[in-house]
Amino acid sequence: MNAISGALLGLVLLSVPAIVNARATHPSTYVDEGVCPFECCTYREWTVERRTVLLSRPEPQAKVVGVLRKGDKATGLTGKVIIVKPGQIEVLRPHTSGSGVTYAPGDIVWVYTYYGEGNYLVSHRGKMFVEESPPDYQFPDMRNRCVHDAACWGREKTLPVSVWWVKVKTDKGVIGWSDKSTHFGNVDACG
Repeated sequence: MNAISGALLGLVLLSVPAIVNARATHPSTYVDEGVCPFECCTYREWTVERRTVLLSRPEPQAKVVGVLRKGDKATGLTGKVIIVKPGQIEVLRPHTSGSGVTYAPGDIVWVYTYYGEGNYLVSHRGKMFVEESPPDYQFPDMRNRCVHDAACWGREKTLPVSVWWVKVKTDKGVIGWSDKSTHFGNVDACG
């Protein structure tokens, strides 16, 4: 009886890492350093399209270090995307990602930063990697229309909520941060 109990206990303990791994959590927030979060996004000389306050750090309460006015030039140096709340893709049919991660129907893939060409930084079972999203996540006008198409391995539940902070240098040498990336032009190398 003790040998059987010991063997059963051993089997249970051996399966614990698999159970814990299957339930591994995803980051509830995430900071993606150095990214330019859309297709053809590039850091280079930008034009200022609206008055923009520059801060010492990428935080709303940081000290003001400068102000850019419409028509000024600034060099986009780098950025960070702060994902305040990840998005979710609900898996509809079995799928293996380009990174070799396998999803089962009902799984949730947590979505973070958009990298362009339909690719997102995602998390699944505690592992972060880049994944090409299913078509209805990439194209909102297709939302829930392709669920019967085999290419649609999942569907959007929610989109990520994020803030893109950009670090710029003015032509006067002032370096500062802004969360107003839409105040800058010439950011898109394709357009």
